[in-house]
Amino acid sequence: MKKAIAFSTLILMLSTTLLYPIATHAQITEARQDITTQSVIDAKTDVKAAYAWGAGGLIGATIHPCLGLPVVIGSLLFTPSPPAHRLLGKSPEYVLLYTDTYVRETKNQRGIYASVGCLGGTVLYFVLWSAIYSLSYSY
Repeated sequence: MKKAIAFSTLILMLSTTLLYPIATHAQITEARQDITTQSVIDAKTDVKAAYAWGAGGLIGATIHPCLGLPVVIGSLLFTPSPPAHRLLGKSPEYVLLYTDTYVRETKNQRGIYASVGCLGGTVLYFVLWSAIYSLSYSY
C-alpha cells in the first residue's frame, strides 16, 4: 500500500512538474500574440496613408519622378513612436513588444503607401508630359 501511495505521489509530482511549463508557455505565447495583434491593428489605424501617398505622388508628378524616391526612403527611415496613452501602466515586456511591432508595422504601411504614391505620380508625370508634348508639337 505504501508503494502505491509513493508511486502515485511520484507520478503526480512529475506530471505537475512537466506539464506546468507547457501550460505557462502556452499562456505566454497567447499573451504575446494578443499584444502583437493589438499593436498591428493600432499601427494600421494610425498610419496617415493619405499624406504619404499624396506626398510621394505630388513630388513624383509635379517636379520629377526621381524626386519621389526620397519620400519612399524617408517613410522607411523615420521611426514612429506609439502614442504614450496606450503604454501607460503596462509592463516593460508589454511596452517593448508593443513598440517593436508598432514601429515595424507602421514603417511597412508608410513604405507601401509612399511607393504607391511615387509610382502613381511617376505615371501621371509621364502622361502629363506626353500630353503636353503632343499638344505642342502637332504635325
